[in-house]
This record gives sequence, structure tokens and C-alpha cells, in this order.
Amino acid sequence: MKLVSLKLVNVRSHKESFVEFKNGITVIWGKTGSGKSTILMAIYYALFGSADLSNSEIMARNSKKMLIELKFVQNNDEYVIIRGLKKTGESILIDSDNLKVLKNGAQLNILSRANDINSIIRDILGFGLDSKPNLMFQVLSYTKQDNIRNLIEMKKEERQDFIDKILQLSKYKTAYENLKPLTDNYYLKHEKIIQITEFLTAEKSSLEMLENNKKELDEKISDNDKKLSVINPAISSKAAELKKLAEELKILRLNNEKSIIHQQRKKQLDSLIKNVSAEKNTLGSKKNFLEPKITNKLLSVDELNQKLSEEASKLKVTNYRILSLKKENESILGLDSLCPTCRQKITGEHKKELSKKNDDELILLEKDKKRLENEISRLNESVNLSKKDEQLRKELSTLDSAITLLSNQLKNYEAELKDLLKERFDESFEEKILKTEQDHSQVSFKINDLNSKKSGIESASAEITNQLRALEKELLEKNKKLAEYAEKIKDENHVKLSLEFLNRLRSNVKDVRQIIRTKFLNEFKNSFAKKFEEIRNNDDEYYVEINQDYEPIAYSIEGIEVPINHLSGGEKTSAALAYRLALSDLAGEMNNLMPSELLILDEPTTGFDNDDIKALPEALGNLSSIPQIIIVTHEALLKEVANNCVEIRKDNGYSKVTY
Repeated sequence: MKLVSLKLVNVRSHKESFVEFKNGITVIWGKTGSGKSTILMAIYYALFGSADLSNSEIMARNSKKMLIELKFVQNNDEYVIIRGLKKTGESILIDSDNLKVLKNGAQLNILSRANDINSIIRDILGFGLDSKPNLMFQVLSYTKQDNIRNLIEMKKEERQDFIDKILQLSKYKTAYENLKPLTDNYYLKHEKIIQITEFLTAEKSSLEMLENNKKELDEKISDNDKKLSVINPAISSKAAELKKLAEELKILRLNNEKSIIHQQRKKQLDSLIKNVSAEKNTLGSKKNFLEPKITNKLLSVDELNQKLSEEASKLKVTNYRILSLKKENESILGLDSLCPTCRQKITGEHKKELSKKNDDELILLEKDKKRLENEISRLNESVNLSKKDEQLRKELSTLDSAITLLSNQLKNYEAELKDLLKERFDESFEEKILKTEQDHSQVSFKINDLNSKKSGIESASAEITNQLRALEKELLEKNKKLAEYAEKIKDENHVKLSLEFLNRLRSNVKDVRQIIRTKFLNEFKNSFAKKFEEIRNNDDEYYVEINQDYEPIAYSIEGIEVPINHLSGGEKTSAALAYRLALSDLAGEMNNLMPSELLILDEPTTGFDNDDIKALPEALGNLSSIPQIIIVTHEALLKEVANNCVEIRKDNGYSKVTY
């Protein structure tokens, strides 16, 4: 690949720049910060997009759009790559309208997607699908800052890993290492199978022992079952006997209680009959005493009170009449006109006659009053006597009721006593109860003894059963495990053959890697020596080689080994550049690529002393095998070697390109 031109629009400090590339050595020169390295960043971004650069790194600040247009020639075809970015809000996105690849002026028919562009560029450059295009470009054509001597100054292991990766030898190492876990896994499987085989032998012996133990336990269970078959009927028989004795004992105790109650009730009834008879006799005597005192000739209290009321009314009328006559007599004595009775003219004789008449009536009334008062007094006495008679009658009625009640109680008690006397109770209940209790206790003791024996046998059987279950579980697990292990070892032959195959395969991969490495190492040595001679312009003072670790070594013409670090600045730079170019050719060959036509050096003098810097132009001037070399530098000395010189400078914050 050879570059033709590069257009930059809003790329970092380049508002709008155009760079033309020609054959020979093109030096892009400028002061630090002028924007010269941006030229290389734009080339890298055009080819590989955001592989190592973010969109925000490449796009100029405060710009809405960015455009990079790179033109190059590959295999006699001219290609143009266009990549654009646009700012949407705070995000910087790929501008699909400015995402194109042109071949010989015609746009290729591909989707406007970054991945599709990257894929087509990889195909144009001839990089394989399993390669990393940006890494291959750095190896073949692009040396970043500080990297020109980096390879020869690397530590041995780092340099070896880096070059193996470039030459794709690392895949053999990776395959060798990746096969190790698989080989180890089969080795472990093989070891495991051996262990399992030994384990199976031991487990089978253990299984036989467990089977024998199970047989012994089964026999013990059978013996205990026989013992229980004798004990259980005996317990049932004794239990029936005990039940019968318990029922007899219950009846005896019940009858004994009845007998005791009978005797107690008999005594109680005798006492009750005696007491009731005595009380009845007492009440009868009291009745006999009260009956003569009742006067049956008297009227009732109500009748007497009625009569008394009538007599009292009569007495009241009589008293009123007496009072009236007395007042009338007093009024007669004071009369001097007409008689109030006959209405005749009152006279003294007539007054006497009237007075006498009233006095006679008064005498009769006084006698009648006396009679009435006596009658009332007599009636009051009769009322009192009648009340006493009624009280006596009530007492007698109460006595009669009590005597009747006592007679009935006495009759009932005598009837109950008569019934009790009819019943006959055996007086030897207590002896029978005692004997029955002794029999019951003996049978109960015998049952307890049988149950104790039964419990012991059942407990032993339960323990044996638990042992059997545990044993059966263990047997089941062992049989299952044996089956699993037997399943595992059935692939024993396959594992053994696989292990042998993997060991051979690892050995072959290692051998192949070494063979390929040796082959390319020889080519690397030859290419390195040729490049060194070309750069040194066939100076015969030193010649160079590469050892097995890719370490560059210099020899004097006398054959004395001279460490690279002991070479002069120019010789060291020549060695570094020759090493770098030889590796580029070898990497291209490994990937079926044509030798690189382009070499880009970004600030190659970084870290160089004055002697090194002075030696670099001469080394580059002697390099004729690469048609196009592009150098970005701030060293003015390198402009001396330029066929084409491009100057970058800042003007009002923007980078300007001049020739």
C-alpha cells in the first residue's frame, strides 16, 4: 500500500487541510503541538475507525461535523476511504452519509456501517479473518512514537511473545497450553478409573460383609417373631383372666358396699321408727289434752262479732235517746208558750206530765242500756272464748296433720325395713374380695412380666429393624455407587486411548511450533542481516544475527560478540530499523502479503541522543527497498533526508499545511 493524499475537515486542530504523499521520503515537520501527529491519527482512523481512537478524540471541539478522506494505491488499484462524524446533542455519532469506499473512482456497494467499512478495508489490505488489522498495520508499516528501538530493548519474554503473536506462532503455544487442561483432565480420569477399580474391589468385599450382616439380622428378627408368637397368646389369655377377675372384684365390691349400706340403713330405719313413734305418741297426748277444752256450744267469731255489732248499734241508739230525753226535759222546764208535741198552751201540770213521761222512758232506757252493756260484755267474752276455740281447733288440725304425716312416715319406714329384712347378704364379702384381689394382683404381675419380656423382644427387634434399614440403605447406596462407578469405568479403554492421543498431539504441536519457528527464525536472521547491510551501506565493521529468543546480536569482523547497547548511536539505530523492517517482511510473508511499500515513523527520534539523531538520516537515506517513507518529526535535522517536506504550523489556533 502507498498513500496518495489525505483530506482533513474539523479533525482536532485542522479546520480544513490537505496533504499529498509522494514516493521517497516525506518528512512532516512542525513544532510540538502544531498538529503534525494528527495527520497520522487521521490516516489510522480512516483505515481502522475507532479501533484505538474514540470519536471524541479525533473530532474537533465545537464542530458539528468531521470528515477524513484518505486516498491510497493497493495492488495497482486506487482506493478512497471516507469517514465522517456528526454531533447530535451531546453525542458524537458516525455520519452514515459520509461513510464510503471508492475503488478506481466508483463507490463500492456496501452498507454504510462502520463494521462493513472495516471489513472491506481488511479485505483490500489482504489481512486474514483471524488477524487484527490495526496490529498488522503497526507491524508492517506504522511505527508509533518510542517504538523504533522498543523491539530490540524489550525484555526477552515480552519480545518473544510479541513476535510469536505477529508470526502467528502463538496459536501453537495457545493450542499446546489449551491441550494441557484437556490432557490433565483425561489423566485425572485415567487415575480416577484406577482408583475406582481398586475401590470397586474393596466395595464388593464390603458389600459381601454387609449381606452377611443382613442375613444374621434377618435370623434374629425371625427368632424374636417366634418368641412373640408364644408370648402374645399367653398375654391375651392372662388379660382375659385378669378381665374376668376384675369383673368379679367389681361385683364383690358392689355387693359389699350394698351390704354395708343395708346394715346402716336398717339401723337408721330402726332409729327413725323409734323416733317417729315417740313423736307420734307425744302429739297424740297433746291432742287428747286439747280436745276437752273446746266449747262446741259457742257461735263462731264472725257470728258473735255480727251480733256484737248489732247490740252496739242498739246501745248507741239507746244512749242517743237518753241524751235526747234529758235535753227535752231541760227544754220543758224552760217552756212558757206552746207544747212542742201537741202544740197546746203549756201549763205547769202539762210540764210535769211531760217530764214524768220522759222520766219513765228514761228509766226504761237506762235498764235497756244496762242490759245491752251486759250483753255486749258477754258477747265480747264469747268472742274471746270462740277465738281460743278456733286456735285450739287449728292446733288440733296441725297436730292431726303432723300425726298423719308421722303415721305415713312410720308406715313407709316399716315397709322399707320389711323389704330390707327380706334381702340376704353374705357376710364373707371382705374375705372373697381379699382373695380375688390377690388373684388379680398375681395375674397382673404375670401380665407385666410377659409384657416386659415382650417389650424387651420388641425393643430388640426395633433396634435390629433400624439396623436393617440402615444396612439396606447402605446396601442400596453401595449398589447404586457400584453401578455408577461401573458405568464410569466402562469407558476405561476410551480414556486410555484418548490420553495417549492427547499426549502425542501436544508433543506434535510443540514440535510443529518449534519447526515453524526455526524455519522463520532463519529467514528472520537473513532478512535482518540484509536490511542492516542495506542501511549501513555494506559497512563491514559489524554484522548482525538473531538468537533463538529473537534477541538481536552484533558481531565484529573478528567474530567477537558485541551487545547492541554497546554500539554507536548510528549503529544502534540502524540495527533497530533493520530489525523492525525484517520483522515487517516476515509478518507479511506469514500472512501471504506482498512486502510493505510504506513505512511510517512517528517521532522516531524520541529518546535519541544527538549522535543517534544525526545517524538516522543516513540510515533512512540508505534504505532503498521501501518506496514510500513518511516521517513525522519536530527535528529539523531530518528535513535534510526528505524528498518531500510538509510543514505544519499553528495559525490562530488552527493547523496549516505548507510545502
